[in-house]
Amino acid sequence: MDRRAPLKPVQRAILLSLAIGLPVWFVYVFYRMPRLSNLPRMFFVPEPLSAALLSLTFGLAVSAILVLFMANRRRMGSVLKPNRGRLIVAAFLGFTMHIWNAEFMPIVPIGLAIALLPESFLFFVLFVFLGALLSVLWYIPSCLIVSGVRSKPWRVALVALFWLGTASGCILIFGVTDLI
Repeated sequence: MDRRAPLKPVQRAILLSLAIGLPVWFVYVFYRMPRLSNLPRMFFVPEPLSAALLSLTFGLAVSAILVLFMANRRRMGSVLKPNRGRLIVAAFLGFTMHIWNAEFMPIVPIGLAIALLPESFLFFVLFVFLGALLSVLWYIPSCLIVSGVRSKPWRVALVALFWLGTASGCILIFGVTDLI
């Protein structure tokens, strides 16, 4: 009997990214893009070809999380133990994740908090709270990165991939609006 070798994590991530990215692209092209095009004040609505690249980037980020979870599912107790590296990555992802795009400028919680500090202390506290909440949501993926990947350059690459995947998802969901 011919037994094939199991897929390596990178191969598994690429196949999962296609399995996730293609349905996201179809939903965007046939459902979301016509609705975004009719909204006022839209600066940029991705065309189908650029939306394919954005949906594959989003799919690769989601599939990387899934592959890391599948590789570490038997040792989740030790993976989720907090340490300095995991908390730093979670805080970085939470405070710098896209929540909106305006004229290709990412709107992130820490940027809004600093920009709105002279206007109102309440808004500052609100966006710091939003960044802290997003940090809690990104804690599990940050633990999977820190404990599941030994090489520091690959860790940095995965953090960048998650950041780009979130940006791609925001552009596909919201489009890019005008600042004014």
